[in-house]
Amino acid sequence: MPTEIRKTTVTPVDADHDVIELHISDAPLDDESATLVVQILVKQRAMLAPALGHLQRAAMKTAQDALMPLLQTLANELQQNGMGLYPPPKNPKG
Repeated sequence: MPTEIRKTTVTPVDADHDVIELHISDAPLDDESATLVVQILVKQRAMLAPALGHLQRAAMKTAQDALMPLLQTLANELQQNGMGLYPPPKNPKG
């Protein structure tokens, strides 16, 4: 099953802000067979008459902007410690 936004919840916080919650998964909600589940919760400035796609994109962009520096820091730390970015498999076939 493809990875999709399975649920979007928009909650007004005040006149200027909304909380957007996305549930992204490669399986239906509450399906235990999912191999990927990402939940994003973002507080952002309210928009004037946004389409659902505007809200979803804004939440994902905010999350991406926060995660990219963390990913870069982890990559730098691994490389500075002489490790590759990917560990070897637990049970290599050979």
